[in-house]
Amino acid sequence: MNALDQRSSSLSEAATRNAERRMMLESELRARKDRLAALKKNNYQSAAGGDRISDLDKQIGDYESAISAMKIAIPTTIPICRRPATAWWC
Repeated sequence: MNALDQRSSSLSEAATRNAERRMMLESELRARKDRLAALKKNNYQSAAGGDRISDLDKQIGDYESAISAMKIAIPTTIPICRRPATAWWC
């Protein structure tokens, strides 16, 4: 009977250790899932910010093109620009 009691006690201790280990691993898994969710959210926000930046870059390019076109058109439409460049827009 003594051997069975020792075996039972040993199995009980092993079960307790396994339960503690499982709880620790579940806690670590939750923490890692939270971290992954935060990284995905941050990555999504960065991607959205990148889209916003590319949109703004496109707008800047469009404005620069429009300004260049205006600079070309101004000398032929404004008589003051036919003289030597004295105005900032010439």
